[in-house]
Amino acid sequence: MINQSLKKLPRALLLVLLVLAIIYSEAIAAPLPGLGDDGWYTWRVEAVDGNTIRCCTNWNHGDATRTCNLDDRRSSTTCGGSQSSDEAQIYVRTEAGEVTKIRTLSPQCPVDAESSIQEIDPIDNATSVDWLNSRISPGSDLSEDAIAAIAAHAGTESFAVLRDTARSNNDAETREQALFRMAATARSGSEAEIFRAIARDPSQKVREEAVFAMSLLPGERGLGGLIAVLENRSYEMRVREQALFWLAQSDSDEAFDYVDGLLGAN
Repeated sequence: MINQSLKKLPRALLLVLLVLAIIYSEAIAAPLPGLGDDGWYTWRVEAVDGNTIRCCTNWNHGDATRTCNLDDRRSSTTCGGSQSSDEAQIYVRTEAGEVTKIRTLSPQCPVDAESSIQEIDPIDNATSVDWLNSRISPGSDLSEDAIAAIAAHAGTESFAVLRDTARSNNDAETREQALFRMAATARSGSEAEIFRAIARDPSQKVREEAVFAMSLLPGERGLGGLIAVLENRSYEMRVREQALFWLAQSDSDEAFDYVDGLLGAN
């Protein structure tokens, strides 16, 4: 009966309904299996190759502890030593069914919380990335943490989300975060996306921050990218100035020789 009714609708209207259905289905995030209404929940995923995931140092009245307190808002939390790991531990806090906090740590980092931390069933990387992607939204305090968590995931799905966020998210700061995390985890293909942002992003601030992201790439990747930006006269002066600035901050002998050559040329 329903199928017969649909056949009577104009083709254009059917196409509109189909597009709306796709948009609506994508806007509603699939629930994460095992995630409850209240408390801390955690799962472990395969980490991107070469990723270093930080533990934290909690400072409280001048005393430092290495245990990561997931709840304590009275103490300031800073990044401590990095640990190379082939896995990442994702922590999520829910209150009355709403996600209020996302943290990504090394599985070796000791943690505590005011409530119990419940391990949920194994979740594959693609499902984890898809769910975290649904936490990215303009004006949300969770966006930055969700992007950081996505960047720690191995697999093509995580890079695709970072790429699409950097290209098309409506919030400039969110695009910056995607570029930063893409470079900080040295993802393959980062250079092309950073060059794209430098050339095409509508925000000057994002274009300049993209140069900083380029400087985070390891070794020759970052150095070569900065030099390419500096030498491309089609880029605006402010962007090229940023490339020169970050080259000058590098500890690389090659970067020093390059900058010294520029000074000598004048």
